[in-house]
Amino acid sequence: MRRGSLISCGLLALALGALCASSVAVAAPANDAFANRQSLGGPLPVEVTGSNVGATHEGAEPSDADIPISGHSVWFEWEATDTEVITVGTCGSDFRTTLSVYTGDELASLTEVVSNQFSFGPDCRVSGRSEATFRAVAGTSYRIRVDGNPSHAADEPPVSGEGAIELSIHSTPPVPNDDFEDAQPLLGEFSVQAPNWAATKQGGEPAHRGKAGGASVWFRWTAPQSKGAFVQACSERIETIVAVYTGSAVGNLDAAPLIEPQSDCEYSFAAKAGVTYLIAVDAEFDPKRGSAEMGETGLSVHMFPGNDDFETAYALGSFPGGTSILVGLRTVGATKQAGEPNHAGNPGGASVWFNWTAFESGSVQISACNANFPTLLAAYTGFSLSNLTEIASRNAQNPGCPLLASKQGAIAFNTEAGTVYRIALDGYGGAWGGFNLEIQTSPDRLKVPPARRGAKRPNTKIKRKRIQGHRGRATFLLAATQPPSSFRCKLDSHPFRPCTPRVRLRHLKPGRHVFMARAVNAAGIDPSPAVLRFTIPKRAHG
Repeated sequence: MRRGSLISCGLLALALGALCASSVAVAAPANDAFANRQSLGGPLPVEVTGSNVGATHEGAEPSDADIPISGHSVWFEWEATDTEVITVGTCGSDFRTTLSVYTGDELASLTEVVSNQFSFGPDCRVSGRSEATFRAVAGTSYRIRVDGNPSHAADEPPVSGEGAIELSIHSTPPVPNDDFEDAQPLLGEFSVQAPNWAATKQGGEPAHRGKAGGASVWFRWTAPQSKGAFVQACSERIETIVAVYTGSAVGNLDAAPLIEPQSDCEYSFAAKAGVTYLIAVDAEFDPKRGSAEMGETGLSVHMFPGNDDFETAYALGSFPGGTSILVGLRTVGATKQAGEPNHAGNPGGASVWFNWTAFESGSVQISACNANFPTLLAAYTGFSLSNLTEIASRNAQNPGCPLLASKQGAIAFNTEAGTVYRIALDGYGGAWGGFNLEIQTSPDRLKVPPARRGAKRPNTKIKRKRIQGHRGRATFLLAATQPPSSFRCKLDSHPFRPCTPRVRLRHLKPGRHVFMARAVNAAGIDPSPAVLRFTIPKRAHG
């Protein structure tokens, strides 16, 4: 049997010979015992006041190591008249509380529905007060326990866990973006709140990430550019689920393909500029509640990788002779810019960029070792995509490479102090993945392989030309004075690129054009490229 507390007169009064006139007992509240729980009726809203001063703890009461209690519990009972989401709170109480909701008729065999020691609900924002939201089922009686929270800072005195209680129960309306049709519009890269209080699952709505869920909210986002997009809605309070789709109706959606495995609260995909994506944030189904979890979480979308474009290249450290290794880099989600050269002669399609300034004159060796995809590695000088000069490149169709310029996947070249070098790492055929970037500098110059005896740098000639101005086409036949030679060509402001002796240009725009070609052999490159200027009339077409 539970009894009230007894206040003693104290040893000091007895030592002075004073007589204790009376002993004052603080009576326990009427709803101290589970069997004497206070009925709150059914129709909402419910507002009731009370107290747990003098209340005690019954031995068979449920306990949870994650929910500390003071041992001054009082009990209430409420029967749901409708199936709906409701919120129970102690926001107006004058002490720190813990709140638990159960079903069951016997104290020793109660089933927990929800517990809270802090305000995790949609309304209460009072520090140390409790609030819990759950989906109540019509005709079900819920047992509500309110106790004190004994938690306190190390430099603070212990708390009694007793005081005046204000208990409320009210219906909780769903958030505005509960349905697909009411998806919240979002722009650019963002971070917003994505609570799912009282959210539901529509008819025809898919099982996000293959999970049952049941409390989803929706967002509508148009990609500002073509790049990888990383969506995250992780929470410490609930197990969230994120999915991304395209489509115009909830029953006819196509999931955006994941570009790498991720947890249920994260989603990475290749976004396309101007395409509208539908983002669903749901939560795991909780069997003990009979519904999905509800709570507060944040939603963010960020584009990646950050060094996808030439203009946003990552700056690499500049240092004297030695080796530097950058690990855990990725090209996942990368794209290829308009006007970007074909690195190492391959179109690629998923490049990232780095800037590296030579600390001293000498040489450098760069490799993308431990890559899990075939790489294209190239180094340039220049200050824009339209004004790049290739210094070195390597096409590594097989992943992995030692840190040696003569081995697969590495490049090496002589450097000049203070010069900025642009390093591009792409994937053969557009492949992407993870890699480490190794940079080894040296004050020593690389030895250039000697040209064969008597070899001379070639001169370049344009032997034949055919300009089909009315069709926007041009054909050139190149030759070199020192065979064997290869060729590099450029049109207008585009950079020099490897080309064949027969060059065909199509879809030329009306106006003046400048074509340049230079031959290359073992002795070097033609320092004076062959130049041809021609005009395409305005009536030209492809």
